[in-house]
Amino acid sequence: MIIDSTEETTRKIRELPQDQEEHPLTDEHDRLRVVAGVFVCDDRVLACRRAAGRSAAGHWEFPGGKIDNSETPEQALRRELFEELAVAARIGRLLDRSTTRVGAHTIDLACYLIGDHHPAPSTSTDHDQLRWQPVADLLDLDWAKPDLPAVAVLMAGADHSDGRPDPRRR
Repeated sequence: MIIDSTEETTRKIRELPQDQEEHPLTDEHDRLRVVAGVFVCDDRVLACRRAAGRSAAGHWEFPGGKIDNSETPEQALRRELFEELAVAARIGRLLDRSTTRVGAHTIDLACYLIGDHHPAPSTSTDHDQLRWQPVADLLDLDWAKPDLPAVAVLMAGADHSDGRPDPRRR
């Protein structure tokens, strides 16, 4: 598989429209701590499209959500994946952490690789479509602005394994 250079990927991301309405969260705080899970299987990534009637409707993202005050990022992500996808997941290593200004908020998004999970994600409470998108084709989707830095990391060829062998290949 041929992956664009980091420079080419960055150029493509800069060309994307930046006027999306993104994950609204609260008006009470400027900085919002958010986590997302990056499921990778056979050079495909789980992408989730926000459902109609939700903020950022029609845009693609990695599943996840806000971190409650009493939670660690890993606890929040485990909870969010169970609530949204009905999946029990092992949280892997941090893939990317970035901050993105969206409207009046700064989104502090930490994206973690997802290790073992059961069952395979097939439906979502927040999304109208789930798709296993080839890494090389991630920019074919209309991504929510906060997720773009993690998309760039994946497309730049970063190691997206969680450090454990694939159980299907044992």
